[in-house]
Amino acid sequence: TNQGPYSIGVGKFDPDGQRGPAPGALGVGGSAQMSFMAGDSTRGVPKFVVVEWMVATPNYDRSWEGLKIRQDKYSKQWMKDVDDVNAQAPHYTRRIDLTPILTPELLAQVQANRSTTHLKLNVVFKGEEVSITAEPEVWRK
Repeated sequence: TNQGPYSIGVGKFDPDGQRGPAPGALGVGGSAQMSFMAGDSTRGVPKFVVVEWMVATPNYDRSWEGLKIRQDKYSKQWMKDVDDVNAQAPHYTRRIDLTPILTPELLAQVQANRSTTHLKLNVVFKGEEVSITAEPEVWRK
């Protein structure tokens, strides 16, 4: 979820340094979903996650608006200009320790009801800050 004043683009959500999925753009107040299946990893429960995102400030938005109306979309020059505009936005990277979040008690709750319960991570962005909480979620009765 994005609770900041500007849209963001999430470029990385990598558990234990291994490439993971990324939800992409989140509008203000917007949320996205992504899933990891239990069989995705033989490494067990991740110990940390690296999150990388950019914030679309008003200056970035103005620059992007100029790109959207151009006729040469997807040309080499347009792609270079997109990279230049993206470089203007503030970029942030955080490594978050999951050990205090994914407690043995929480994991035991999920594992006890594998057929009906999964682990839900709530990732909240607010400008240059990001936080993660976790909870068991019953998705089928």
